[in-house]
Amino acid sequence: MAWLILLAAAFVFAMLGQRLKPTDEIHAIATYSAGLLSIFWGFAIAPFLAQLTLIVVALGWLQMGVRRLS
Repeated sequence: MAWLILLAAAFVFAMLGQRLKPTDEIHAIATYSAGLLSIFWGFAIAPFLAQLTLIVVALGWLQMGVRRLS
């Protein structure tokens, strides 16, 4: 269950990094770095079925984005 917490933390860090002002650039970089570490670590310790589900959802999301742009 720790993998789910890490993936949620990565989402929170990414949203927080987008909300920071350009003058707080170092904080945005640190926040994005913490988010990347959280997502990689959370994905690495996730069960295989959860990894497969996340991959399928991500690929489906990318496919819908490509179709919307066309």
